[in-house]
Amino acid sequence: MAPPAFSGLLASCEIERGRILPCPNRMRLYLDNRGTVIAIGMESNSREEIEQQYFSFWNHQATSGELLWVCDTFAYIWVTPKSLYNYLFRSSIMKLLNMDCGRSKGKRKGLMPEAVKMARQRMSEIAPLRFIEDCPKVHEEGHKLGDIDFFTPDLQYIT
Repeated sequence: MAPPAFSGLLASCEIERGRILPCPNRMRLYLDNRGTVIAIGMESNSREEIEQQYFSFWNHQATSGELLWVCDTFAYIWVTPKSLYNYLFRSSIMKLLNMDCGRSKGKRKGLMPEAVKMARQRMSEIAPLRFIEDCPKVHEEGHKLGDIDFFTPDLQYIT
C-alpha cells in the first residue's frame, strides 16, 4: 500500500509498496564516482529533457558548471557528493510539498522523514557507470578552479 502522500498524485509513474517506480521511456541518470567529484550522466531521447534535468541540478545548487554533451542523447555534469545528496533531498522535499497541498502542516517533523526516504531511494536508482575516460585532460574539467596568475603590482602607485 502506498503512503498517503503519494496516493494518486503521480499519474505518470507507478507506485508499488510505498516506492515510486521509475517511469518507462524516461530519462536515465548515471553516476561516475571520481572520489572528490562525481560525474552525473543524463541519457534521454529528448535533448530538452536533459536540459531541464540540468536546470534542476543548477536551481538546487548541485552544480555551477556547464552541461557537457557527449552526443545528442547523452550529457554529463560535475557535482560533489555533498551537493548531490543536497540536490536529491531538496528536490524531493519540493516534490512532496507540491503533492502534499498542506496536509502535513502542523505535524511533527512534517515531510522531512519522507523526503529523506525519497532522496535515498532516488540515490539508489542512479546507476553506476564508468563513462568518463581515464585520462588527465578529461579529469581536469571536474577539478578546474580557474586561472591563477602571478601579478606584480606597479610600484609607482605604492607609497
